[in-house]
Amino acid sequence: MEPELVMSDKDLKLWQKLDQLLEEELKIFEKLKNAKTMEEENEYCERLEKPIKESLKVLREDRKRGIKKA
Repeated sequence: MEPELVMSDKDLKLWQKLDQLLEEELKIFEKLKNAKTMEEENEYCERLEKPIKESLKVLREDRKRGIKKA
């Protein structure tokens, strides 16, 4: 029998935020793949930068919390 996964509210919020950011990144990436012009490609690349940086921030915060718990 597998142990039940228990997350704190803070952990759950971090993972929900990460999920939301990754969904946003995927939508922008799909638009980037279908871009018709170089200008569109540049616009979508610029729009991808913010959610990617935010995702990294969330992952790093979660990692720091995990290190402190251990």
